[in-house]
Amino acid sequence: MLGREFSHRYGNSQLRKVIVGCGIGCPLLRFAPQRGSIVYLPTEGSDGFTLYVRSPLPLGALVRMVDRETHAVGSGMRVREVTTLEAIVGNTLLREKLLAAVGGAFAFFGLLLGGIGLFGLLSYSVGRRTKEIGIRAAIRRATKRSDLARS
Repeated sequence: MLGREFSHRYGNSQLRKVIVGCGIGCPLLRFAPQRGSIVYLPTEGSDGFTLYVRSPLPLGALVRMVDRETHAVGSGMRVREVTTLEAIVGNTLLREKLLAAVGGAFAFFGLLLGGIGLFGLLSYSVGRRTKEIGIRAAIRRATKRSDLARS
């Protein structure tokens, strides 16, 4: 597979590319399984790039340092769209968190409706048997009194 060529359409032209690497089962932008093939195409000749920096410095100080170093190199690049890894992962997991919250809300309302239904069923059953329960209680009291009178 490595070294083979393939072509794809980019605007009005057909571009030819060479396969230089292969990854299996790598999730892209989401942690859910992906379907289909994905091709990574580097941005050749573009005006920008993405720089990932790991540092113990606070974000503001790190941005100033990277901006200062890019100006010192004389690349003409400027720093923009600075974000933390936590924000990137948080945005990636946003859909899954939303689905979990909606599922939890539906589960809560299902349990609530089930509880209300059981309460209604029990209340109806007791309401229909109120006379029977009263008669049984009266008979029980009468038998206890007669037991006391005999002794």
